[in-house]
Amino acid sequence: MPEKLQKQLISDDEVRQVLEKINSLPKDKRVALVVHKNPPPDPDALASALAWQMALDDRGIKSDIFSGGAISHPQNIAMINCLKIELRDEKYWERNSNNYGLVIFCDTCHNNAAINVRPDIIFDHHMNSPIIDGCLNLIKKVGANSTIVYHLLKKIGAEFSHPSLIATALAVGIDTDTKSLAKVDEVTEFDLSAHRELLSLVDYALFKHLTERFEVTRGFFKCLKMALSENIDAIFVGSMAVLGVGEIKQSQIDYIPLIADMVLRTEQVRLVVGIGIVEGQFIKASVRTDLESIQIDQFCKEVFGADSELVSTGARPGSGGAKVLFSASEQREWTCAMPEEKQVLLNIKLRYYRHRIEEILPDA
Repeated sequence: MPEKLQKQLISDDEVRQVLEKINSLPKDKRVALVVHKNPPPDPDALASALAWQMALDDRGIKSDIFSGGAISHPQNIAMINCLKIELRDEKYWERNSNNYGLVIFCDTCHNNAAINVRPDIIFDHHMNSPIIDGCLNLIKKVGANSTIVYHLLKKIGAEFSHPSLIATALAVGIDTDTKSLAKVDEVTEFDLSAHRELLSLVDYALFKHLTERFEVTRGFFKCLKMALSENIDAIFVGSMAVLGVGEIKQSQIDYIPLIADMVLRTEQVRLVVGIGIVEGQFIKASVRTDLESIQIDQFCKEVFGADSELVSTGARPGSGGAKVLFSASEQREWTCAMPEEKQVLLNIKLRYYRHRIEEILPDA
């Protein structure tokens, strides 16, 4: 790997502690690499875990990546398929937990990990992640977790049997979480140097495929058409956009944040809320913003209710979401409704959430 920076993201003492934990692993034990479950792992989390898995493998140490949640975002699916990432779930952990002697969290904290286990090492770039006593907490203020992993593995002097593949994965992780390094307020010199150095090693065709040319299904375009079928003046109000993708399947949930990300690129739009009705059972919402004044976790709670079954702050700054269960009567009403009646019901929900947002952010 290239020469190191003058400044250090990872201290020599932190490197020593990481190596001590790895070297003390019993020979008959494996390493559990754990990513986040809500939302399901994104390219940054997947790249971080994969890089560690291959670094450990080159040391003769076996490991498994544990993931939570249904993965349906087209880019995440492309990462898993193209990089041949094998994921384990919580049930696998429950059956085989005795096989593991070291737990490493990648891009997640204890309250959002894919499995319920105490970590030995945490690599994370979310500064609100809680510090865990007795754990090596490597939580750094950078734009992507892949940046932390890259700089640590570089200091360790990791040599990979497939350097181009790992460089591509980590570069995609940084590119995705920093929006191609465009998040000026979040991108650091460490992100810039890591991205620059990794790009000199990547498989360029694969990098482009995973960042710009990953496949989407026709179902995505149906959702996009639905989202933009409403009167444009109703969708875009000031710097805010609130849109509904209609009724979707569980496997289509990740279309909502993908559409929200696209709409956030619209001129003068600073906040996007996308809403879908999942199989008539619940509302799934995705929030995207580039406004620093919005505390995304508090915003989601205020808009969708503190008693929502799920309120997440997303895997990167400026992203969040919620899962709002339908009541029994709402489920019956939706199930019995004709398509045009469902559109009316969706519009009522959209108007309600627009009103809530306008109350919370009167200047939006």
